Amino acid sequence: MIVAPAYLGSRTCFNSVRIWAIACLSLLIVGCASSRTDGPSKEKANQASVVSSVKCAGMRSCSGSDSCATTTEILSRSVAGLNALATVLLIIGYICIRRGNRAGHGKAMGLAFVTSALFLAVYLASKVHLWVSLGRTNIMYRPDVGLTWDKLVYYIILFPHIALAILVTPFIIRAVMLARAGKFDEHKRLTRWVFPVWLYVSITGVIVWGFMEYSGSLAAVAAVK
Repeated sequence: MIVAPAYLGSRTCFNSVRIWAIACLSLLIVGCASSRTDGPSKEKANQASVVSSVKCAGMRSCSGSDSCATTTEILSRSVAGLNALATVLLIIGYICIRRGNRAGHGKAMGLAFVTSALFLAVYLASKVHLWVSLGRTNIMYRPDVGLTWDKLVYYIILFPHIALAILVTPFIIRAVMLARAGKFDEHKRLTRWVFPVWLYVSITGVIVWGFMEYSGSLAAVAAVK
């Protein structure tokens, strides 16, 4: 049982929610709006210096060795940012309820629910964009190589992430409905397994994005020459 320190007031949890929400949203905006000046590998850097102009899918043309954040990359980073924000809100919500702060818990989990709903909307938008702009709905991780150790780790994380994200969604909605109806005993029984699954899905969503972003797989698909 986590016991709150004596100096913590009843509004501490929700104040933390607001602080972390502002911080994460700021990082999301900065990350999505910024242009990338270097790639994750020497190969990408050499390629950028040779190609005089790269046309970015759905965005603009970038000349010389500069590169731009494409719509594909922005949507992908937005998805990751929303997952990261949901993770922070879920953890704050958990801390609040362990400290007996139901009001703070409800606010944090409500924000986590809205954030996850926004994640789903942006995720679906990214799939539509991929299909319209590139004629595909998925981005493969390092398709030019065979089964390497990092590729194996990526798929070990990815497949449970996808399956659990689909499985847990209706139960998250059910848990929220139970809480709003004041059926806290049923809500508590359900969230004993829904919460860790929801948290796992949010965390692994960020990890999956990290694999795609820093391996160059995302940029390779986003750049249309």
